[in-house]
Amino acid sequence: MNYYLLLPEIIVTLVAFGILIIGALLPEDRQRALGYLAILGLIISLLSTLALSGVKQTAFSGMFILDPFSLFFKRVF
Repeated sequence: MNYYLLLPEIIVTLVAFGILIIGALLPEDRQRALGYLAILGLIISLLSTLALSGVKQTAFSGMFILDPFSLFFKRVF
């Protein structure tokens, strides 16, 4: 299984879980930095979609398709 195809989704998921955990542990006056951490995670996810440009592959018996059309919508949304 090539998990490299799922890299943008994995990055967003790990960053989201990290923000949830850190947000529960930080005092309320220091939680402003979590927004910057979220933006940084989204930028890293965007860069990982750029690394996947030109790839046309499927995973999970064709249930996950990575092509230029899907990469476009991953970058937009």
